[in-house]
Amino acid sequence: MRDSGRQHDLLRVAFLIYTLNIYSPLFHRIMRLPLPAGTFAFIWTKNMQTEAEVLTDHNELICSTSIERIVTGRNAALSLIEILIHKLDDISRLTSSIGGDVAEHWAMRQGHSFDCWLMQPVDKAMPVITRNIDRSIWRDLMLKSGMLTLMDAEARSQWAKNLEGGDLPAISEANILSTFE
Repeated sequence: MRDSGRQHDLLRVAFLIYTLNIYSPLFHRIMRLPLPAGTFAFIWTKNMQTEAEVLTDHNELICSTSIERIVTGRNAALSLIEILIHKLDDISRLTSSIGGDVAEHWAMRQGHSFDCWLMQPVDKAMPVITRNIDRSIWRDLMLKSGMLTLMDAEARSQWAKNLEGGDLPAISEANILSTFE
């Protein structure tokens, strides 16, 4: 019964990702709709890098990329990762019970003995994985928005320090909006 619930969750999250077109090859570019002056317009290229364009005559900074899409995609990815960790643990226990050892042994390449967060317990792995994903999203948002180019060297240095070792706010709509106001 436990596996059935996980499979249902996996299917629900996979459907959510599919319906949001997170991985759709059809959306290499975000179409530019009429935007209020002062907004940032992100132009997606085929390799998923962006160029930021600032529209003037307005004092607010609003990302034309969907904040809801970023937050929903992050949460869906974290749900899938948690399901994956549980499933990998189940597989590891199964292979161990039949004499095939645990995932820490059979899932690593010969000569590449490094640890993987996916092979750790969920309560240990998920906070680190979440922080790593959030760090990458914050870095990406700052680069795409052009905010780093507006900062002086000291502010950029402080941002980098906070990004790598400080307390980062979790990715949420409220945190993104407050950062870019």
